[in-house]
Amino acid sequence: MRKFLAAAAAAISMFGLSGCSALSAPTLESDVAAIKPACEQFTTGDAASKITVTPVTGGAPTVNIPSGISSDKIETKVVSEGKGIKFTGNQLVTLEYIGLNAGTNKAFQTSKFDGSDMASEYIKAGSQLDFCHALSGVREGSTVAVFIPAQIAHNGKGITELGVGKTDAIVFVFKLVKVYLPRAIGSEQPQQAGFPSVVRAVSGQPGVTFLKTEAPTTQKTAVLIQGHGEPLKLGQAITVHYTGFVWSTKVKFDSSWDNGQPAQFKLDSASLIPGFVDALKGQRIGSQIITVIPPDKAYGAQAQQQIPANSTLIFVIDILGATDAK
Repeated sequence: MRKFLAAAAAAISMFGLSGCSALSAPTLESDVAAIKPACEQFTTGDAASKITVTPVTGGAPTVNIPSGISSDKIETKVVSEGKGIKFTGNQLVTLEYIGLNAGTNKAFQTSKFDGSDMASEYIKAGSQLDFCHALSGVREGSTVAVFIPAQIAHNGKGITELGVGKTDAIVFVFKLVKVYLPRAIGSEQPQQAGFPSVVRAVSGQPGVTFLKTEAPTTQKTAVLIQGHGEPLKLGQAITVHYTGFVWSTKVKFDSSWDNGQPAQFKLDSASLIPGFVDALKGQRIGSQIITVIPPDKAYGAQAQQQIPANSTLIFVIDILGATDAK
């Protein structure tokens, strides 16, 4: 998948359970509704409302931008609403897209809208071109049109290589094919004996308090947050946040949180160490788990950078989503 928004930003030269009754079982959607969004919800307006998007079977939709529309802020129009979870910010999304010059109605960037070249992008709060606000509150499966004034899109300087003039606004049409969770979201579970204690920052990033005992000789896994999504299946493409520690040295050797965005793997032994696969298979989306993996299910006698030979490993893993591998 292509990293669209980063390329677009470069081209542009910067460019309680809500709605859930007391008798209702919690769901992934109700869990998401209960968290505070990282970005302010999108706003619409007269400019965006006048943009029309007509679906085309097997290809990119036709977009019509009336001449003369203007605004001093980013506006979003929901063209068709999906049924998935809402994007709330600081999340990985998979999307189809078209970027157009609002002055000429000509596209300067587009995916094929056939699943062959979708973009995978981590959209976070605080970016100069505020796609996070533009999409916050939009459901997975939705198609939206986003109007971006010239002053916000390119500081009123134009984009010569894209044929965008100094006064030309920009319009993006996005289809949010997949929205992944920002972090584990679900029902908190009691921490179990025999595991390091886990503490979390406001963002959800975990840290651990190590035990002063010998490492177990068999793998142990516990659920810290019980998610309410579908269970993971072997062979799926999974999206997770994870942090890994060495039991003996107490060293944090890797973390997707520190890397700035979630990681994606295929859930099989060809891609991951056996203990990681065993810990995740059957666990539900939205869950956070802790697993202690002995050397025979990790890297064995082979040292790996900060991991000494014959090390027992600790992973804290947030399960953010999954798709069936193609």
